[in-house]
Amino acid sequence: MKKINLLVILPSYSAGGAEKVILNYLQAIKSNFIKPSLVVINSQGPLKIKIKNCYTYNYNYYRFIFSIPSLIKFLFRSKPDVVISTFPHISIFLLIIKKLKLVNYSLIIRQPNMISISLSQNIKLKIIKFIYKKLILTCDKLVVTSSAMQKEALGFGVSKDKINIIRSPIDISLIRKNLIAKRVKGEGLRLIFVGRLVYQKGIERLLNILKNNSKNIHLLILGEGPEKRFLKNIVKEYNLMGKVSFMGYLKKPNSFIAGSDFLMLPSRWEGLPNIVLESLALGTPVIAFRDTVSLTDYKKSIAKKNIILCEDEVNMSYVIGNLKRRKDYKNPKIRSSILELNNTKNRYQKNINQLVKEIFVEK
Repeated sequence: MKKINLLVILPSYSAGGAEKVILNYLQAIKSNFIKPSLVVINSQGPLKIKIKNCYTYNYNYYRFIFSIPSLIKFLFRSKPDVVISTFPHISIFLLIIKKLKLVNYSLIIRQPNMISISLSQNIKLKIIKFIYKKLILTCDKLVVTSSAMQKEALGFGVSKDKINIIRSPIDISLIRKNLIAKRVKGEGLRLIFVGRLVYQKGIERLLNILKNNSKNIHLLILGEGPEKRFLKNIVKEYNLMGKVSFMGYLKKPNSFIAGSDFLMLPSRWEGLPNIVLESLALGTPVIAFRDTVSLTDYKKSIAKKNIILCEDEVNMSYVIGNLKRRKDYKNPKIRSSILELNNTKNRYQKNINQLVKEIFVEK
């Protein structure tokens, strides 16, 4: 069997969950029949790494639309057999090229979020959603991370045999290796948020809850993003300076997650957030809004209250008000993993490799 030319396209090396999953996949590939290549539209970001045995082409376009002429030339020149895309705006471009038969490739789309919610915030996103829903029917395979995302795709009209639920991989032993739990000093409850500081993450909803809570609580916020100044102003307005700390982006936040009492996820929408899986692997329970519908797959974790899903801010305020700090708060230890339904890196790359092989043979 001849080697399959596999092309993966990413917008940047930003520290998002989708980027992390794709880059980890390329690092883990062990296949005699796949020859991988990576194109990155904007080569900036903290996840930038050199991937062994993967041809990498880094561009420096600030916006994807400016990269289209170069990307079309690259597709004509490289003639990939299979392409993997994980962001809707890039996927739309690839679906159009495929539909017009300008380049003959099979297309695997890994969907990072619930499309109905994530592409509904303004007119531009609604237009992208409309086009995406029409064109997604022509992809060769669609990878989703939960049954909720599968149900949404079926609602769009995507054929069931095209949809594959492949959960994001978590390397539990690597996450826990040589880790020392770190905790913000003090005797009160210690909560942590890790992620981009953007509207999607709903951090201001959590700050609003803390404003009305007189309990001894501290929230540690790890991450960077365009809403940082806005959130800091809210902290000042609500007089939460002693209850909230911003530490910026940390390449390895696991020590602080492991030392906290609970991980908070106040997001308005998500796919299946990697940070939740990582937190559970570190033994730290998670409190989220039910808006993150993919977490409903984790029925055992919900039953054990390792994942607590809140209906709204009132419900979350009640939950936080009744939380108890961990018993070893003075000298926190790494707790046992409470992660269920785990997909390993090795199993994940085998799952994706199998899809690549299947659609190549069909082609």
